[in-house]
Order: sequence, then structure tokens, then C-alpha cells
Amino acid sequence: GSTPSPSLHIVDVTRVIDGVDLERTYFHLRGVGEGRFALHDWGPMAIRGDIPSDVHAFRDSSFPPQIFVSAELAAALTKAKIKGWQVKDPADHYRLRAHLAKLYQS
Repeated sequence: GSTPSPSLHIVDVTRVIDGVDLERTYFHLRGVGEGRFALHDWGPMAIRGDIPSDVHAFRDSSFPPQIFVSAELAAALTKAKIKGWQVKDPADHYRLRAHLAKLYQS
């Protein structure tokens, strides 16, 4: 007999929108030379209220490494016990900051 292989689920979120409300989100950019800037510090992120209800996953144009998901999708993924991902509330400054710092260092 053969051993069944594990189920694999791969998600590549390609939708990029302006989902973070930059007017209500605190962040600080630092000049790194040659007209380039790096994200130096940030606080809680405010998500725009006009994102269509059928958008359940997206990347923000200002923070492309970060994937944002709707509360419904986060609940479904948690219920399905999908491994290899973590939910971070963008309004939770310290948890999101640690997560983004790891992304930008890699």
C-alpha cells in the first residue's frame, strides 16, 4: 500500500488595492538615500471602510508584503485549521509591528 500524501493549499494573493487608510494610519518614513525611503515606524493601521464586501483578501499598494483578509475569511481559515499562517489585527500596533518587521528583514 501507498501512504497518502498530505493535502497542500497554496494561496497567492495578487489583488493590490489602496486598502489602508493612510490619513488615519500612523507611519514614519526615513530617507535611505537616492530619493528612496524605508518604513521606519508605524502604529495601528486603519483599513478603509469602502472596500467592497466581496473582497476577502488583498495586498495594500503601500505595504505589498502584507496580506489583508476579511474577518469572514480569517474565521474560515481558523476553523479549517490551516497551518502556516497567522492572523494579526492591523489595529493591534505591537503584534502587527513585530510581524511586519520580520517580513521586511527577510
